[in-house]
Amino acid sequence: MQLSAAILLPICALATLGSVSADAGQPAPSPPAQQRTVPQAALDAYIELRQARRAELWRAFPGEQEAIVFAGSSIVEEGPFEAMFPGYTVVNRGIGADTTIGLLDRLDEIIALRPAKLFLYIGGNDRSRLDDTPEAAFARLEQIVQGVREASPATQLYVHTLFPREAEHATWIEAFNTRVRGLDGRDGVDVIDVYPLALGEGGAIDPVLTNDGIHLLPEGYRRWQKALQSGPLPPKTDPPPSFDAEIKQ
Repeated sequence: MQLSAAILLPICALATLGSVSADAGQPAPSPPAQQRTVPQAALDAYIELRQARRAELWRAFPGEQEAIVFAGSSIVEEGPFEAMFPGYTVVNRGIGADTTIGLLDRLDEIIALRPAKLFLYIGGNDRSRLDDTPEAAFARLEQIVQGVREASPATQLYVHTLFPREAEHATWIEAFNTRVRGLDGRDGVDVIDVYPLALGEGGAIDPVLTNDGIHLLPEGYRRWQKALQSGPLPPKTDPPPSFDAEIKQ
């Protein structure tokens, strides 16, 4: 499988951007943006090295124990959870492009934190990277849940459904999410159903929440924040007074 990505133009092409036409005395027109194809093997190698670096960093600098832990893929990695949930001690264990296989491999390091609450968001890359079935991805998610339950029974465990993404993935995501919802109440698992929060037309993600069809813009995280604040992570601090309120005082 080949993945398309925007790549910088070669140095020789960039040099022509500032060149001057001898005839017109005007800068030469910029060449059109080029869409390059990144070989899957090169992309996988980059992802694996990046994931290994993050794992090494976490082993060298472990986070606080008995904290609120978010674990999963890039949706988690990019999440500003400390700012979203002030007053809580939050540890982010998200790795971009991670799959249920990757999370299983590093689960011991997450469990070693003895999380007070553990929020899992994983599975989407089992489709886009592994081209796996919803059933296979969910079976590994069940292994993750079982591993947490056996090794850290005191941890409050929350499993998220997947946010929608491009419409071409809608059927897969809906099938996976249906299975995830079936975890609710099993072995003390609580399911956080974020799928409806971002659903647009045709099963795709609401375009106001993303700029690439997958990852969340601030409004997406605000909706997620509100859902968690109304449930497992209620606000601990009062919101700061508005600027207008300060002026009136």
